Amino acid sequence: MRLSHAGGARLLAAVLACVTLFSLTIPVLAANAPSVWAVPEVEAAGALGLVPDSAVSGGYQTPLSRLGFCEIAVQMTEVFLGAALPCPEKPPFGDTDAAAVSKAHAYGIVNGISATQFAPNDRVTRQEAAVMLVRALTCLEKATDLTLLDRPDSEAFPFGDKARTDVWAIEQVRLVGVNGLMKGYEDNTFRPQATITSEECILLAYRAFKQMTERRGGGEADGPSVPVAPPGSDVPDELAQYAARLLALVNQERAKAGLPPYDGGNAALNAAAALRAKELQTLFSHDRPNGKAWYEVLAEFDVRCSLAGENTATNCPQPEDAVAFWMQSPPHKAHLLHAGFTQMGVGVSVDASGQLFWELLFITPK
Repeated sequence: MRLSHAGGARLLAAVLACVTLFSLTIPVLAANAPSVWAVPEVEAAGALGLVPDSAVSGGYQTPLSRLGFCEIAVQMTEVFLGAALPCPEKPPFGDTDAAAVSKAHAYGIVNGISATQFAPNDRVTRQEAAVMLVRALTCLEKATDLTLLDRPDSEAFPFGDKARTDVWAIEQVRLVGVNGLMKGYEDNTFRPQATITSEECILLAYRAFKQMTERRGGGEADGPSVPVAPPGSDVPDELAQYAARLLALVNQERAKAGLPPYDGGNAALNAAAALRAKELQTLFSHDRPNGKAWYEVLAEFDVRCSLAGENTATNCPQPEDAVAFWMQSPPHKAHLLHAGFTQMGVGVSVDASGQLFWELLFITPK
């Protein structure tokens, strides 16, 4: 296991891993690039971290698969929450073990075509995309107590081809229309049976994300106003909001750099980070109070990895202050924007005097 650590506002910086940082580039295939009119929104979606590379691997004008829709929907949801969705250990369907499908199904965004089959390679129709998007936003409403969709009492259908829309999709197509998330064609038809392209889905995710950030009362760089605490975080209730905010802020910085969000759902890693945050009260160092190195805590919680890193901070009264400090310090920033790390554990503690201690553990799992 390779190790890297960076200390906090009382600077403890020793970087033992060489890090190469990548800025975001929008994948463009010469023969299948975004439409000229769509480029600004596609680039904005990419800058926000809403575009998985796999979503455009076949080109922007290619019909999107059910798996591709799950990848975009899950990424949009995770960026908005600032936390990874839980992934069931056992895939729910027999024809795919893709994490995006498992996450989307567990969160209530998608269903299978049967109890055992998902049909990941089947194409997504426009009415199916409307149904799955409304499900995603409805789940986020429940998770955040925000109102993300207007639901006017009027049942007026905004498009001229209601008769061509399947009964099970009429309400969702109506909602995406009245909320301006999906637009009709020049003849005011929705064309519910037409397939949706990767480009169209990216635009759909961007417009939904933009509307969600506006409705929570912040700009696109703001975190959720109702954070979701990292699963497994061993911190008192009054600090859980801080821990969740810290994860969200870090993932926002990664999104700006075109990097995927850190998975904050490793319970063992969160527990290890929580213990290290408590130990910092006794000894603010990358060495532990028992004389061992910081990374020994990983073995205590059976966290297995090929690469690990640590950031610590104190004298930072708010999560924003801790992240701002780390982003201004090259070794700390390197951990936040590390392209090789995929999971982050968060620990927050407070001593008797009220001083806060912040701890981040980064790993690349084996």
